[in-house]
Amino acid sequence: MFIWTSFLSPPGIDRFVVIASQDSPEIHSYTDEAIGHFDPDESVLDGAHRTIADWWRSQATEASQPLWESLIQAGEVDRDTAWAWAREVWDADSAIYFLTYYINQQVM
Repeated sequence: MFIWTSFLSPPGIDRFVVIASQDSPEIHSYTDEAIGHFDPDESVLDGAHRTIADWWRSQATEASQPLWESLIQAGEVDRDTAWAWAREVWDADSAIYFLTYYINQQVM
Protein backbone atom coordinates (compact mmCIF):
# COMPACT_ATOMS: atom_id res chain seq x y z
CA MET A 1 0.00 0.00 0.00
CA PHE A 2 1.20 3.46 -0.87
CA ILE A 3 -0.20 6.54 0.87
CA TRP A 4 0.17 10.01 -0.62
CA THR A 5 -1.28 13.50 -0.41
CA SER A 6 -2.53 15.76 -3.16
CA PHE A 7 -3.62 19.40 -3.00
CA LEU A 8 -6.98 20.26 -4.57
CA SER A 9 -7.55 23.89 -5.36
CA PRO A 10 -10.77 24.35 -7.35
CA PRO A 11 -12.48 27.60 -6.32
CA GLY A 12 -13.56 27.37 -2.69
CA ILE A 13 -12.04 23.92 -2.01
CA ASP A 14 -8.32 24.28 -1.11
CA ARG A 15 -7.81 20.96 0.71
CA PHE A 16 -5.09 18.37 0.96
CA VAL A 17 -6.49 14.92 0.22
CA VAL A 18 -4.77 11.81 1.61
CA ILE A 19 -5.02 8.83 -0.74
CA ALA A 20 -4.19 5.18 -0.10
CA SER A 21 -3.25 3.04 -3.10
CA GLN A 22 -3.38 -0.75 -3.09
CA ASP A 23 -2.10 -3.18 -5.72
CA SER A 24 -5.53 -4.77 -6.04
CA PRO A 25 -9.16 -3.69 -5.62
CA GLU A 26 -9.80 -6.95 -3.76
CA ILE A 27 -10.02 -5.47 -0.24
CA HIS A 28 -11.68 -2.05 -0.61
CA SER A 29 -13.07 -2.44 -4.18
CA TYR A 30 -10.70 0.29 -5.40
CA THR A 31 -7.00 0.58 -6.08
CA ASP A 32 -7.00 4.22 -4.93
CA GLU A 33 -9.21 5.63 -2.20
CA ALA A 34 -9.36 8.97 -0.45
CA ILE A 35 -8.94 8.22 3.25
CA GLY A 36 -9.29 11.79 4.49
CA HIS A 37 -8.50 15.44 3.96
CA PHE A 38 -7.15 18.43 5.84
CA ASP A 39 -6.90 22.19 5.62
CA PRO A 40 -3.88 23.78 3.90
CA ASP A 41 -3.23 25.78 7.09
CA GLU A 42 -2.19 22.50 8.75
CA SER A 43 1.33 21.28 7.93
CA VAL A 44 1.41 18.38 5.47
CA LEU A 45 3.14 16.14 8.01
CA ASP A 46 0.66 16.94 10.82
CA GLY A 47 -2.36 16.61 8.55
CA ALA A 48 -1.09 13.36 7.05
CA HIS A 49 -0.33 12.00 10.54
CA ARG A 50 -3.80 12.74 11.87
CA THR A 51 -5.55 11.45 8.74
CA ILE A 52 -3.52 8.24 8.43
CA ALA A 53 -3.73 7.44 12.16
CA ASP A 54 -7.51 7.98 12.12
CA TRP A 55 -7.86 5.69 9.09
CA TRP A 56 -5.64 3.00 10.63
CA ARG A 57 -7.60 3.29 13.89
CA SER A 58 -10.91 2.72 12.07
CA GLN A 59 -9.41 -0.26 10.22
CA ALA A 60 -8.09 -1.72 13.49
CA THR A 61 -11.32 -1.27 15.47
CA GLU A 62 -14.02 -1.78 12.84
CA ALA A 63 -12.35 -4.44 10.69
CA SER A 64 -9.97 -6.00 13.26
CA GLN A 65 -7.11 -5.29 10.90
CA PRO A 66 -3.79 -6.27 12.47
CA LEU A 67 -0.71 -4.12 12.39
CA TRP A 68 1.08 -4.23 9.07
CA GLU A 69 4.19 -6.42 9.05
CA SER A 70 6.70 -4.35 7.15
CA LEU A 71 7.45 -1.02 5.63
CA ILE A 72 9.00 -1.54 2.24
CA GLN A 73 9.91 2.03 1.39
CA ALA A 74 9.62 5.32 3.25
CA GLY A 75 8.89 8.64 1.60
CA GLU A 76 8.42 12.01 3.26
CA VAL A 77 7.50 10.11 6.42
CA ASP A 78 10.60 8.20 7.49
CA ARG A 79 10.54 4.63 8.85
CA ASP A 80 10.84 5.56 12.53
CA THR A 81 8.01 8.07 12.26
CA ALA A 82 5.75 5.60 10.42
CA TRP A 83 6.38 2.95 13.09
CA ALA A 84 5.72 5.51 15.84
CA TRP A 85 2.40 6.43 14.24
CA ALA A 86 1.49 2.73 14.06
CA ARG A 87 2.29 2.26 17.75
CA GLU A 88 -0.22 5.02 18.55
CA VAL A 89 -2.95 2.92 16.94
CA TRP A 90 -2.30 -0.76 17.65
CA ASP A 91 -2.18 -2.31 21.12
CA ALA A 92 0.91 -3.26 23.11
CA ASP A 93 0.93 -6.89 21.93
CA SER A 94 0.94 -5.76 18.31
CA ALA A 95 3.60 -3.17 19.08
CA ILE A 96 5.81 -5.81 20.72
CA TYR A 97 5.41 -8.09 17.69
CA PHE A 98 6.19 -5.28 15.36
CA LEU A 99 9.19 -4.04 17.33
CA THR A 100 10.61 -7.56 17.37
CA TYR A 101 10.07 -7.80 13.63
CA TYR A 102 11.60 -4.36 13.07
CA ILE A 103 14.66 -5.12 15.20
CA ASN A 104 15.14 -8.45 13.42
CA GLN A 105 15.01 -6.69 10.05
CA GLN A 106 17.67 -4.22 11.18
CA VAL A 107 19.96 -7.04 12.38
CA MET A 108 19.65 -9.14 9.22
